[in-house]
Amino acid sequence: MVPDRSLRWMPAVIGVAVLAATVPLALSRDFGVFLAAMFLCAPALLFASLGLVVWGFAEGRLGRKISIYSAVVVIVITAPAVYVIGSKFRDPIVFAFWSQTHVALLSRYTTQDGIISTWDGWGIAGMENDSYLVADHGNTLSSTDAATRWIRRRGWKCQIVDVQQMRHGLYILTTFECPLER
Repeated sequence: MVPDRSLRWMPAVIGVAVLAATVPLALSRDFGVFLAAMFLCAPALLFASLGLVVWGFAEGRLGRKISIYSAVVVIVITAPAVYVIGSKFRDPIVFAFWSQTHVALLSRYTTQDGIISTWDGWGIAGMENDSYLVADHGNTLSSTDAATRWIRRRGWKCQIVDVQQMRHGLYILTTFECPLER
């Protein structure tokens, strides 16, 4: 049976609205944005989904029910998927734009290794993470163990919890409870 044309657009429109609401939240590590996501966005999506389920239950025409329930499925799948994908690809996306506007800074590190820039920091007291863009032209920072050895050779005793390669010789290292001095 073909869904009623009057609500056929609903899943697509709701999908676009969920993307517009969740992408900025997924790409940010700001604690205030996290709180807004947890206490405003998540409940709004929950109430919207529940409202759609009730509407779908009360709706008499099958075609409209299909569109309404499809919209609920879009909400339930899209919001968590955006968060997972956004958090995984945040640094490469930001680096792609950042590197285009910081060519001079990157060119200073074409032959030397070291910390190029503080990249990001997030967390709350007692549980902070700091990340740094670093140059390692030996391209040896493929794991947290290798990055920890690299940092220790430079005199720091930090625990490296994540390593991401941005491009050949450029990495983002994330520390736990250990801000590095440049």
